[in-house]
Amino acid sequence: MQVNCSINHTLNEIISDDELRVLVRMMDNGFFGAHQRSFVGSFVSRKSIENYLNAHTSNTTELN
Repeated sequence: MQVNCSINHTLNEIISDDELRVLVRMMDNGFFGAHQRSFVGSFVSRKSIENYLNAHTSNTTELN
């Protein structure tokens, strides 16, 4: 449980787009069960949007 919580905390802090793509490939290859696929899919979507918004915000800040 402790290790799992640490991994979840780390993933929620920062995960790169490349790492997100690896998770998607793992989902596509059947690595996760049905319940896990739903969870991982939601996580990937949320973090992808967050990464995009963070990149967009930092680019906007640099221009100002």
